[in-house]
Amino acid sequence: MFMNDRQQMELKKKICIVQNKLSKIEGIELLEMAQLNQFDLRVMEAAGVYDEDREPDVIIPYGTDTDTLAAKLIDLIGIENGQVWYMLLDELIVGVKILDEKYAMLGMLKTDMNKAIMLISEDKKKLYDFGLDSRGDDYIFDVYDLK
Repeated sequence: MFMNDRQQMELKKKICIVQNKLSKIEGIELLEMAQLNQFDLRVMEAAGVYDEDREPDVIIPYGTDTDTLAAKLIDLIGIENGQVWYMLLDELIVGVKILDEKYAMLGMLKTDMNKAIMLISEDKKKLYDFGLDSRGDDYIFDVYDLK
């Protein structure tokens, strides 16, 4: 995709903002960063990521404290030290290595990302989505098969 100078500057600005957010998270190592492309978006759409009629896989009460939430997500996703994951943030896909699962998840939840997390497995076959339910007052967690 060809980008003009303004688009390139906007992308660089977005990358700096995301790098700044992620640099504050203990327990991860930044590996690589790229812009989501149309193929990535079509794969996510085909998997049902944008389907508002889909029932959530897991509903977690809104008042759940951050430590409990982090432990539950580590368990649901299966995050372990040493794994590589891809985070989706601000139309970017960011490779991260988990150095400490607890601190990594707590950091992801405590940044200004509104406790919304989208992770893709290293083999890029599964997408894990966690955040506030736009249709209700609770958190929802979903797993999508990417093909």
